[in-house]
Amino acid sequence: MVLMVVLSILTLYNKYVLLNKGFTLLEILIVVSLIISLTSIIVFKINPVKYNQKSRDTLRMSNIAEIERAINEYFLDTGKYPGEVNTLYVSSTPNWIPIPNMNKYISKIPMDPGNNFYYYTQNGHTYEVNSSLEFFVDLMQKDGGNNDNSYEVGTNLLLLNTN
Repeated sequence: MVLMVVLSILTLYNKYVLLNKGFTLLEILIVVSLIISLTSIIVFKINPVKYNQKSRDTLRMSNIAEIERAINEYFLDTGKYPGEVNTLYVSSTPNWIPIPNMNKYISKIPMDPGNNFYYYTQNGHTYEVNSSLEFFVDLMQKDGGNNDNSYEVGTNLLLLNTN
């Protein structure tokens, strides 16, 4: 008798499953909420804002090293630094540092990858190149310059005080 009841219940259940081949609203809501939860955990763990700041800063430091190399090579060839003495050059336009025969020293003077600028000046004997960093803030404070809000390189880190 019990066996017949179980068989009849299983038969009814199989007919119900065969007739209703979709997902219930509750099942869909559970799956969607799981997907949203996992996605938010992954996004917060990766933190794309910090990742982008770090990659821009890495490119900035690479660009500044390239600019510094070109300025030093120009100085070794000519005995002077490019540009006018005590003039502030800002990376707001291409070829923002006037280097004669530029292709000999650098193919293209880099521009900032974000919304910041590079700054350059020279006083006839020394020079400085600056930029603000987003991620590596400690490097701006430990570079030996006079501005804790700028990453400074060059032969005299006291020439510029840009913010």
